[in-house]
Amino acid sequence: MTDNFIGERFSQLREARNVSARKMSLDLGHSTSYMNAIEAGRKLPSLSEFPYLCEYLGIKPREFFDDRKPSLKQMRAIEAIYEMSEKDVALLLEIIEKLNLSGTSKR
Repeated sequence: MTDNFIGERFSQLREARNVSARKMSLDLGHSTSYMNAIEAGRKLPSLSEFPYLCEYLGIKPREFFDDRKPSLKQMRAIEAIYEMSEKDVALLLEIIEKLNLSGTSKR
């Protein structure tokens, strides 16, 4: 993780949703510069505010810290998996493993 992982991660997630820092700040009830200060590393969100920021961005707090930086499509796929039955997850895993073994899966 970098020194400004939190700011960089918020910026990445916000931009993936085509939302300006100003709009996000205002939508969350903060000053217009709130997200800019976080993204620049001048400020950190409070622990009580952090879940609301994640909710706004459509992610769970645990997903925020996954520094592999999944794409928006990958994040949507992960969310869809949480809604699947164990049987369907097992079938999906078989497909993924077959794709990985055949070398057709690229990240």
